[in-house]
Amino acid sequence: MILNELPPFKSQVTAALTGHRALPRTFDDEKLKRTLREVAGRGFEIFLVGMAVGFDTHAFRALDELKEEGLDIKIYAAIPCLDQASRFTQKSKEEYDRLVSRADGKIVLYEKFDDNSECMLVRNRFMVDNASLLVAYYRGGTQGGTAHTIHYAEKKGIEIVTL
Repeated sequence: MILNELPPFKSQVTAALTGHRALPRTFDDEKLKRTLREVAGRGFEIFLVGMAVGFDTHAFRALDELKEEGLDIKIYAAIPCLDQASRFTQKSKEEYDRLVSRADGKIVLYEKFDDNSECMLVRNRFMVDNASLLVAYYRGGTQGGTAHTIHYAEKKGIEIVTL
């Protein structure tokens, strides 16, 4: 396992983000941005984003826009494995590379993905373990990374803001 040399996150000012990869056409980016602005207004300064296609990408862009507007926040790319984007479409890979380059820091947990690897699960748990708030786009269900991340946060007593 790889863990970049970053200082420990102060969980009381750190929020993690999780959500589905497939978003409906009606997904409200402005509501997401308002929610993230409200979270930052509550004193959250650090945001951990898992860098998956879908919600993570939308959340990173919204946070980046808030930074451009002058909000004093830091965005950390929580990358499960160095080759995370290798299965992305070319367009998604280019966006991933652009966003990672805009991050204030990155945490890489594994060198490479393999079918037996739990790197996505480890990434999700890392984010929850280092945060005191989870912002989630969740449409229900008991299976998948978003559901597991929410259930893990509930077990740990982490506050969850659901979009």
